[in-house]
Amino acid sequence: MKNSFQTEVACTFTALLLGLSAIAQNPIIRTKFTADPCALVVDNTVYVYTGHDEASTTATDYVMNNWHVASSKDMVNWTDHGQRLSLSNFSWANAAAFASHVVPRNGKYYWYTCVLQKPQLGYGPYFGIGVAVADNPLGPFIDALGKPLIKDNQTPDLQFDIDPCVFIDDDGQAYMYWGNATSNGPLKMVKLKANMTEIDGAITTVNVPAFTEAPYLHKRNNMYYLSYASGWPETIAYATSNSPLGPWTSRGTLNGRVSSETNHQSIIDFKGQWYFVYHNAGLPTGGNFRRSVCIDYLYYNTDGTIKKIVQTTAGVKPVVTGIEESSETDESPFSFSSLSSEAILDYETYDFLGRKITEGMGTKQKIMSEMVQGTGYVLRIKNGNRSGIFKVIKY
Repeated sequence: MKNSFQTEVACTFTALLLGLSAIAQNPIIRTKFTADPCALVVDNTVYVYTGHDEASTTATDYVMNNWHVASSKDMVNWTDHGQRLSLSNFSWANAAAFASHVVPRNGKYYWYTCVLQKPQLGYGPYFGIGVAVADNPLGPFIDALGKPLIKDNQTPDLQFDIDPCVFIDDDGQAYMYWGNATSNGPLKMVKLKANMTEIDGAITTVNVPAFTEAPYLHKRNNMYYLSYASGWPETIAYATSNSPLGPWTSRGTLNGRVSSETNHQSIIDFKGQWYFVYHNAGLPTGGNFRRSVCIDYLYYNTDGTIKKIVQTTAGVKPVVTGIEESSETDESPFSFSSLSSEAILDYETYDFLGRKITEGMGTKQKIMSEMVQGTGYVLRIKNGNRSGIFKVIKY
């Protein structure tokens, strides 16, 4: 039979775990409709740049006039920074603030966007790709060129120049991918110069099967992963290569159908865990033109291929570096973290069921070395006036 201390441990730690799971929900932004996410890791913060769906519940097309930003340090608690870029930032823009991508370089942040161009400017009747620049992830962003980086009339075989994605390889070479399959339009790619505002060489066509739109490139262990929206209604397919120039080997479906007809993704590694950022129509009154950004885990197989995404409403768990703790005794005038690293502690650790795992004498470093990453414990310190009981989660 458990003693009273073990019973208390089980009850309090179970409450802690339930509290952690309850705060993680998809969609991550619930006060507005957001779409076409681009996620960016800067130091210990994740920034998600999104389009803003403003269509009514009866609308039959997109209404998108600006882009927004949210940030988080733990993937669960998000700060909404509101609008950070709009059509009015581009003098040559006419309408349709569609998908975008942000990438840092040399202390600046470059925000690539696609918008309908003003037809009287002679750039062509449809979309151009522009780039805005700022000194920090939240701006203020200004148009870097005063004109499109890619004009509609530069790609006669591509009707809609939309959904730019920019990738900077380890050697410093930057690449931009974009495209849409309307009228059999292909996926396009061009190198960018180091200033990030000029193309470097000819625009080329990338051959992948069943391409629709929304290309995204990331790299892991010297393998390049090109994901993209495929078919209609869209899924996310992906292909791999040992070069950002291809050739590409098709790997099938990465993300299945969502509750909106479109499917748009971003993939990041944050503190050792990979995440898949996407949109659906999951909010109340959501729909094809009223979408919402979600986040779920992304996992790799041992051969480097990616497991199919499991879409959830629960979302992901909070991420913390180091340990997260809380005291269980009012009389403890200290925290576990504040104890001297050289102090010899008399300790016991328990799991969330109140079962003793370890006990002994040792330093904080020894205690933490015995704990498993991503696991929660109740830690009991028994050092006279340095006694206390703490819930500790090692991340």
